[in-house]
Amino acid sequence: MVALNASERSVLQAFEEILEYLAILFGPSVQQRIAGDNRLAVLFGLIRLKRLAREGGHYAELWAKCFRDMPSNHPNPPKKRGAQVVEFPTDLHRRACLWKDILSVRRELQNAGLLQ
Repeated sequence: MVALNASERSVLQAFEEILEYLAILFGPSVQQRIAGDNRLAVLFGLIRLKRLAREGGHYAELWAKCFRDMPSNHPNPPKKRGAQVVEFPTDLHRRACLWKDILSVRRELQNAGLLQ
């Protein structure tokens, strides 16, 4: 059972290796297809960025910058049309925000050299 335990670091590394294995199995066209899909490209870019951000420095700041302008919890959430808006700063919330603003996150990752 001990061998089944996985740290976040090893999971992030495994996802990066999946991309390498896909290229080995299916050739370089896989990377072109992933690069052509905004969501897939950004997901693989964020996996790479999160792994690098764990080491701190410039990449940790870039990780924070990718999500800095996205909505987060408010002490007194605003009300819109009679419904109370509650936003949670969880990974699920970040993913929902990410889909809304995928192109700007992709530009940030490209500027950092993490995407083509």
